[in-house]
Amino acid sequence: MRRLLQKRFAALFMAVVACLCVKAESFIADGVVYDIIDNAGSVVAVTSGDTKYAGDIVIPATVEYNGVSYQVKAVADQAFSGCTDLESVTFGDNVETIGWRAFYNCTSLKVVGWNNSIRSLGGDAFAGCTALGSAELSSNLDEMGGSVFYDCTNITSIVVNEGCAVIGVSAFQDCTKLKTAQIPNSVLIMGTSAFQGCTALTTVSIGDGLKKIDDSSFNGCTDLEEVHLGNKVEAIGWRAFYHCTSLK
Repeated sequence: MRRLLQKRFAALFMAVVACLCVKAESFIADGVVYDIIDNAGSVVAVTSGDTKYAGDIVIPATVEYNGVSYQVKAVADQAFSGCTDLESVTFGDNVETIGWRAFYNCTSLKVVGWNNSIRSLGGDAFAGCTALGSAELSSNLDEMGGSVFYDCTNITSIVVNEGCAVIGVSAFQDCTKLKTAQIPNSVLIMGTSAFQGCTALTTVSIGDGLKKIDDSSFNGCTDLEEVHLGNKVEAIGWRAFYHCTSLK
């Protein structure tokens, strides 16, 4: 009986391992690697390849493979992470999701061609993109994860459009050239340290959706002079404006 149970356990273990080892089918088109994430719905995600991406990358709305037209709906986690020679990326109209650390430490990335379909930006998505100068985010963006633009030290302008509900923890922390921040009425949650260390920030306008300015939200924003609070702000967290030495 014991041997029978051992055999059954071993067979079950091997079956589980086999399932875990199954990888999505991948293919390459025009130098970009894709994973098929939904065969029935003909959906793919851009993923990393054997070599680092470089130069100018255009992610299309659709891509052909084996006679099938696939919609490109996502950029996978770490797809372009560490691609230090990547200079620009343009998102096709079907891309809705940018994964965790998708463009992490792409230190030469200067231009991002956004679309109006992107709904979610994963944590650290563009963190460390020190050449990026501006970002006008999708008008359909629902949420951005933590540290999305952390340490983007060259960025001077970010437009968060009406519709975004969540700005993650440390989303814009240490963006040392960012000068203005406008939080739209749709934002209900803004994580801790969202703009901490943005030393060039001079003006902040907070919409009527936010009830709490969380801990260290603007900690160390030494050039901050004006803050316009929304009508629903009820609480200001610990060290929310600590070391804002220019605040009047």
